[in-house]
Amino acid sequence: SDPFEEFNHEKEERHHHKECVEKEAASEEDTEAISDAISNYSSAEEEMLELNPAKRLSAKDALEHPFFKSGLPMCLPQE
Repeated sequence: SDPFEEFNHEKEERHHHKECVEKEAASEEDTEAISDAISNYSSAEEEMLELNPAKRLSAKDALEHPFFKSGLPMCLPQE
């Protein structure tokens, strides 16, 4: 496979993701909701990456975490 073709494909995916994030941010008028989402994301990430398995957030509990329950749309990679 052509390395330049692969690079260009990855560049297009990054551009799509950036556009999606900017679109969602622009359509969100409540900056407090955005701040809460960032805080909830950080919390979820920290809890899921906990090294101690006894303290780590389980998959079931992760689905109940405020970040995933917030209803904010997720940006999926473009096919």
